[in-house]
Amino acid sequence: MLDGFISTGRLCGFIDEFFDMCSEERLWEFWLHKNTGRSWEDFRLACIPQDIDVKQLEDAVKEIEDVLSGGE
Repeated sequence: MLDGFISTGRLCGFIDEFFDMCSEERLWEFWLHKNTGRSWEDFRLACIPQDIDVKQLEDAVKEIEDVLSGGE
């Protein structure tokens, strides 16, 4: 199956979708076992970052690239 995603150039999309599914499932389990006083939809929306700081994102990507290239 993974070979198929790789050969069609869709591996990144598969990984993104899989990660989203796992994250949503973990969030659902947390909501089920905690008394948050919120509906599932309100809780889920409160946990999703609404605004992304582009500068922070660029810094994080650069830091990851440095680590992966063996730098500090």
